[in-house]
Formats: sequence, structure tokens, C-alpha cells
Amino acid sequence: MPLRPIISFIGSPTYNLSKEIARLLQPLVGNTAHHVRNSIELADEVKTMIVQEDEAMVSFDVVSLFTKIPVELALEVTQRRLMDWTEFENYTNWSIEDVCQGLKICLEPTFLHFRGKNYKQVLGTAMGSPVSIVVATIVMEDIESRAMKTSFCAPRLWKRYVDDAFVLTDHNHLTNFSDHINKVEPSIKFAMETATNGSVPFLDE
Repeated sequence: MPLRPIISFIGSPTYNLSKEIARLLQPLVGNTAHHVRNSIELADEVKTMIVQEDEAMVSFDVVSLFTKIPVELALEVTQRRLMDWTEFENYTNWSIEDVCQGLKICLEPTFLHFRGKNYKQVLGTAMGSPVSIVVATIVMEDIESRAMKTSFCAPRLWKRYVDDAFVLTDHNHLTNFSDHINKVEPSIKFAMETATNGSVPFLDE
């Protein structure tokens, strides 16, 4: 049975650094038109929308997001976002180089000890690290941005919280868009669920 280890980082060598890097990166996330903070915010945004007869209401959910994020991609996207942040120097005394180096230290050497053996995580970010959810959101924003810009059939509505997305799109384009977004980043795969009795799962609700 495939397992995903969730490790408590409290007291680990990188715990405090991870918390500080997460704090420094937090202003970068959630600043896109596709982001929602929770299901209540989503409900407020869509309650007056009308689903057209030729549209499908679906949800997309990333399969095992944290453990599938390429660390190199996370570092690359984060560095690019920091360099584009014009207020960065006014926000902290850290340099962009120092933040990226600290993030690399937090993401690359992820180890765990289980039943007398030591293991190293070879792909993805650690579930349990304070910085993982921030990095996951930054990567998701990059993936969805690339998907929307390069698709000829982008959805009318795409609203996402971390790895869950609520989508309204043309019935005829649904399969094409699903195939497209699953090719944007090889390790990131989206599972799609269509509406049942007028509702779709979002944030497991």
C-alpha cells in the first residue's frame, strides 16, 4: 500500500528556518484572480453565476501535491517571484539570495527515521514542514498561469485553494483542457470530478 509520511518538524534542525522562510514568502501567495481563501469565499463569488447549458461544472484536485512538487521548480519559481516583488527590500533585511539559499536548505535534505532505518525523500516537499504549503501554493500559481496562457480552451471560471480547483468550462472543451493541464508539469497530475446532482466536491466538502 503506497504511503505518504507526514513528519513533525518541531525541534528539527530546519524547523525555525522553515517557519521564517514561510513568513517571508507569505506575501507572494494568493494575489491572483484564481485564488480563494476557503469554500465560503468561493460560495460568495459564484452564488450569482449561472451555469450555461453548454457548460460543465467540475473540480480538479492535484494527486499528492506536496510529494510531487519538483524542488528545482519550487526554487526557480520562488526566486522569480521574489525578483518581481518591488517591495521586497522594504519588507525584510534578508537578500533574495539568502531567502533562496534558506529555502533550498529546508527543501532538499528531508530525512526520516522509521523502524530502525533512515530514509531520504527524493521528490517533493515534506508534509509537515512549515514552508511546504507556501511553496506548494507558489508552484500551483505558476502551473495554472502557464496552463491558462497556453490553452485554446481555458475555462470561464477557475478558482483554487492550494490543490483544489472549482471550474466552469465548455462541455466540448473539458477533455482537451484536462489533457492540457496535466501536461504542463510532468509530475503534477490533476484528478477531475464532474458535478453530481448539481454539486462538486471542493475542499472535501
